Amino acid sequence: MPALRTLLPLVALSSLLSAASASSHPCASVLGVDKVPGTPGLVHIRTTNRVIGAWEPPSSRATVIAYVVRALDVTYDSDGNAATIVDTLVAPVGSTVRFKWITGSHTLTEGLNSGDLGTARFNYILDPTHQAFDTTLAAVGTMNYFCQVHELPDRNQSMAGTIIITSGLDVPGAARPTRVTFSRPPAPNPSRSTVSFAITLPAERQTEVTVHDIGGREVAVVTRGLLGPGEHAYQWDGRSSSGQRLAAGRYILRLRAGSVTEVRAFSLIR
Repeated sequence: MPALRTLLPLVALSSLLSAASASSHPCASVLGVDKVPGTPGLVHIRTTNRVIGAWEPPSSRATVIAYVVRALDVTYDSDGNAATIVDTLVAPVGSTVRFKWITGSHTLTEGLNSGDLGTARFNYILDPTHQAFDTTLAAVGTMNYFCQVHELPDRNQSMAGTIIITSGLDVPGAARPTRVTFSRPPAPNPSRSTVSFAITLPAERQTEVTVHDIGGREVAVVTRGLLGPGEHAYQWDGRSSSGQRLAAGRYILRLRAGSVTEVRAFSLIR
């Protein structure tokens, strides 16, 4: 997981509220936000069925923002497609991301779900009074986050997101790839909708990435053509080449570049 910049010191989140259990909670309406006396920066978010603990985000702001993730009514959005169930952003290490409040009341909490509260490094409120949180992606890896207010038992239906942090070649000191491979496997796996991944090429190559069912039949083309050296990130929307939503099951992602063929398996669940 990446180290994050401008974070408030965190106490053990599991001790904040007895209501912050290790299970997921249904979505609820926010009734109000109260500062906690004697604990600067800590707030209680009162909803229709529980009380959520979160921190006020740092007030300092980065001067250069590479990506913006918007907090909408019940979803995060980084690519302009608010219909994506679990928002996925692919960004190079060293870039700075701004999580920006747009509407509603939310938390920005690290992890896959409430079961990760005890180890989360950030757990901030995003609302009209606390409108942004900036963080610099300091290490290659995957950063998951979710909103406690709009969390459902199934993460794939929750207000949640993932940032896949790559070793982008524009970052000083980044090593140039030496072979054709998947630098990021399909994720999330399994997935209900969009699958994100990345490939690397050591030199310019005619390249194709295709999706096949378990019987080997090609069902979708992700990319086909000449690609330059470096890392190339993609998202596939779980649909066939004709635009049909593919059935649940096991699928194969196949990369061909020159004489090299690599495959990765993943699953769709509906």
